[in-house]
Amino acid sequence: MITVDGDQPRVGEKLVPNPMQAVALEQIEDVREAGETPTVVISATGTGKTILAAFAVRHADPTRVLFIAHREQILT
Repeated sequence: MITVDGDQPRVGEKLVPNPMQAVALEQIEDVREAGETPTVVISATGTGKTILAAFAVRHADPTRVLFIAHREQILT
């Protein structure tokens, strides 16, 4: 597991949501529990949307995931 501290990841530590991500995860779960899909998250650059998506997918444990990104760098 990797934790990001500033720009420096540390191997072996658990990755946890930042405060914005924690609130967003709760809201995503509320939407899912209401039976509404898909969910769209809109947030500023650098706020951790990609990691948020990973947390949300892990929690939902789906059989399939479609991840769309306009930048190849995000996916590599």
